[in-house]
Amino acid sequence: MRFTMNRLARILVPPLSICLIAGPALSAASEGIGSEYVIGVGDELAVDVWQEQSLSSTATVANDGKILLPAIGPVDAAGETPSGLGQEIARRLSNFNPRISQVTVRVVGYRSRSVSVLGEVASPGRYGFAEIPDLLAVLGEAGGPTPEARLSEVVIVHGDGNGETREVVDLERYIEAGEPSSLPGLRPGDTVFVPGATEGASLGRNVVYVYGEVRDPGIYPLSDGADVVEALLMAGGTTEQADDSDVKVISRSSHVRPLQIDVPKLMNQGSMDSVPKLRPGDTVVVGRRSEFWSGFWDRSREVTLIVSAVASLYFSYHIYRSVR
Repeated sequence: MRFTMNRLARILVPPLSICLIAGPALSAASEGIGSEYVIGVGDELAVDVWQEQSLSSTATVANDGKILLPAIGPVDAAGETPSGLGQEIARRLSNFNPRISQVTVRVVGYRSRSVSVLGEVASPGRYGFAEIPDLLAVLGEAGGPTPEARLSEVVIVHGDGNGETREVVDLERYIEAGEPSSLPGLRPGDTVFVPGATEGASLGRNVVYVYGEVRDPGIYPLSDGADVVEALLMAGGTTEQADDSDVKVISRSSHVRPLQIDVPKLMNQGSMDSVPKLRPGDTVVVGRRSEFWSGFWDRSREVTLIVSAVASLYFSYHIYRSVR
């Protein structure tokens, strides 16, 4: 059932108003209560060295929990607070230049606490939060649903350490019943997909859901005998950031464990019979490559930066000694 503009306004206004309030609050959280935030893998950090601005930089927390900084190299960041990390960086830099006593670390991208929003929303993408808000606020952050959105069948793919599970939410029913607070909660790493009206009434029919690192995520018709590779092709193929060895198939049944597939390995076996077949209602999720490999060349550039920064510190230190 498509919704009228009046219904759209009723659904859009709450998340947009939440965004207007939450936006500054989230910024304040990163600046005002930084000591309460625990840095995680994937977070983007801005490191400001007050007494030596040439050493200020930005860094992304790698999968091993470390960041790579000029002059001092790798530093453990995951599990630290911004203020605590700043103190540790200042301590290590002061070994090279005693003038350095203050380093500020700011979280500029909350990628360790992010939710992907795809489908019929104004601005699809991956959104980071200091704290994950509710479904309405997340949709509002993505600009709200488009007029073609089918809110009676919003799909949430939960990602956690035990694999992915899928949940279908009738958002219209929650809104019209005046019970948005009873909506399912979201967790870091979740994916929210809002289907279009032309994709409607798909639940229970011969369709497959394809999300993650594909070029055109969405709901696709499932022909008899179709396999995972065919589903990926229907979704436009995988993106440059995709990890083709981390493709998961999630069954509609909560009693069936997600199946992880290494597509290149199966293809190299030379037999399409080994590629798993799909069933109606299955969800295919393509994972993302490790931050280490996707940022390999950036790290090479940072190594060059470290060498030049060490030279800068060396000369700064000797100038400092000479003027004492």
